[in-house]
Amino acid sequence: MKVIKTQPLILLILFSLFIQCKGSQLPTLQSTPPFVLTQAPYYQAWIAGIPGGGSGINVFISVEGTKGFDPDSLHFRGQRVKAIYQNKRIVGRFDTPHNQKKNLDLSQNVLKEMHTSLLVAVDRSPFPLKNNACILSYQVQNKRYYYKIEALQQQTSITRPSVLPD
Repeated sequence: MKVIKTQPLILLILFSLFIQCKGSQLPTLQSTPPFVLTQAPYYQAWIAGIPGGGSGINVFISVEGTKGFDPDSLHFRGQRVKAIYQNKRIVGRFDTPHNQKKNLDLSQNVLKEMHTSLLVAVDRSPFPLKNNACILSYQVQNKRYYYKIEALQQQTSITRPSVLPD
C-alpha cells in the first residue's frame, strides 16, 4: 500500500527535475545580428556630482539598419536592464552601489571600483560574461534573439553635475 502512495510522489519529483534541467539551458546566441555596428561598442562609468545622486555604468551600441528589429534588453556583468533605442544608438543604464542615498562613500577610488561592481539586481542575467562583454536581447517578428558583443571598449569615467535623466 505504501508503494502505491509513494509512486506518484516519485514521478512528480522526477518530472519537476526534468523540467528544471530543461529550463536552465541558456538561449542560443546569434552569430549575425540584424543590424550593423557603426562604431565600436563601449561602456562608461559615471557618478553624480552630488552626494546620494547615484552612479552607474552605461553601455553604448551605435547601430544602423534596424528595420524590423526591436531591442529588448542588455545583459552586462550579471545584470539585465531595458535597452533604450534612440538616435541610432542602443543604451543600457546599469546602477552601481557607489554614491547611492544609503551608501555615501565618496572616496577617491570610487570611479575605479565602479568599473567592476554593479548593484545586486532584482533582474539578474543568466549569462556568464566577462567584464567587457554584453548580450543584446532583441525581437524580430515577435521572436526573441540574443547577440553577444565582446571586447567592449572602456571609456574614461565621468563625474556628472547631477543625476542622469531617464
